[in-house]
Amino acid sequence: MLEFYNGALPIARKEHQCEYCGKTIVPGEQYSVESGKFEGDFFTRKLCMVCKNFLSAYCSEYGEEFDWDEVTEYLSDKHCSGCSKREYDSCDLMPYDCPVIRNKYMEGVL
Repeated sequence: MLEFYNGALPIARKEHQCEYCGKTIVPGEQYSVESGKFEGDFFTRKLCMVCKNFLSAYCSEYGEEFDWDEVTEYLSDKHCSGCSKREYDSCDLMPYDCPVIRNKYMEGVL
């Protein structure tokens, strides 16, 4: 259970790594920083805005508790099943690395 939570959307002054996709958040880029206490453990995570939107979409459907494997499966189920590259096994990208999926979430939650 979530005991407390703080979130902000600052502009990066230095480089950070997105916890989910691993991409570098560069200075001048907006990102999400969240911290809190969940089931007795403190956490802090930094996410690029696309991954923040991935997580927001997942949580709006399934609730606030998640694990990153579930988010990956959610994205795959939602976006990869109709993709022609997946049909012919010519895609080896994780959903969070797919430029088509990332572009869909660039501006907000889908």
